Amino acid sequence: MNRRMIAAGTLSAGALLGFGGALLELYRVDAPPPRGVGGFTLTAWRIVFYNQPTTEDVMDGPQWGYPLVTASALALVAAVLLFRPAPLAAVGRFTAVIATGLLGGTAWSVHTTIRNLFVNPETVPYGFATVVGAGLWSLAGACLVLLVGAVLAQDWPRRAPKPTGVAVYRVDGDDDTPPFGIPIPTAELAVPEATDLPVPRATDVPVPGATDSPVPGAVDRTGEERPPTGGNPSTVER
Repeated sequence: MNRRMIAAGTLSAGALLGFGGALLELYRVDAPPPRGVGGFTLTAWRIVFYNQPTTEDVMDGPQWGYPLVTASALALVAAVLLFRPAPLAAVGRFTAVIATGLLGGTAWSVHTTIRNLFVNPETVPYGFATVVGAGLWSLAGACLVLLVGAVLAQDWPRRAPKPTGVAVYRVDGDDDTPPFGIPIPTAELAVPEATDLPVPRATDVPVPGATDSPVPGAVDRTGEERPPTGGNPSTVER
């Protein structure tokens, strides 16, 4: 039995309880025995006053029956739509939420009305017995059951399983591009070694005074004493 079948069964059970709340007695007030038989009965459709076993006075009540029947019918429709294709199943899930809200709001209205009008000691004569009817208990059960069914009917997203142990993230491929950056070349640049650089030869540098100097008009001063200051004769010690 999968989750969809459980949700449909729960919605159907809540709908039946909602119909029971609309048809059964909600609340009853009975007169004490010394005063004879009397009191009234409250249902989702009417209020029945009675003084003797054969004498009844019926008047219209708050008419809670219409929203209760509507909510129960919507719950049955939602249970059926859950087994239809995906678009209709989505409508069924939404319908289950509407049915739950409508029935819960109506049940709360019934509860507040009974508490303020019939349970209040100022409105109920002293000594009268008050009885909670089966319809009110049926409505309370219908609210809880429909709430569970509406939650089970929803298509909740599945959670990814948590990894156990050390999480290792690996990117397949040889792309060394860093995330959110510019690709950086990983190949080493070819840097020439010192032995590969050209070494100038002595013949490539012109020497002043050399006979083979490329400068025209050069004077050959081979064998002359040169001052240590670069050629200034005034600084040479005599």
